[in-house]
Amino acid sequence: MKRVLVVDDDSQVLALMGRWLSGAGYDVVMVDNFKDACKQIQAIAPEIAVIDVRLAEFNGLQLGMLAREVHPDVRLVFVSGWDDTVLRRDAAGLNATYIQKPLLNAAELLAVIDIGRPRPPQRREHSDASNAR
Repeated sequence: MKRVLVVDDDSQVLALMGRWLSGAGYDVVMVDNFKDACKQIQAIAPEIAVIDVRLAEFNGLQLGMLAREVHPDVRLVFVSGWDDTVLRRDAAGLNATYIQKPLLNAAELLAVIDIGRPRPPQRREHSDASNAR
């Protein structure tokens, strides 16, 4: 089970994203501020970090950079209520995904989180025709 760190200073958005990800089978750790998020990055070694771009007086992109320094393979997903081309460019520079709030449903978030997630093996259907000679 992949561990996801979700960081957002809006408690309702944080709870909603946490619920969606937990429901999809992720091990979710939720944090509502930059300082605690820095501690959690060190403590839990997340495989994925979903980070609000604006965290009170801090910038979520800075948190993403810190996460990458500590865990170079962490997958970064930035969320923001602002459609800002500079922030999108900066996120792309970190090889991260940038999505805009409001997120209307779990599928929007999971579509970017699930990239690279192993899928259950497909069951093969055997037809009677393949057994015929």
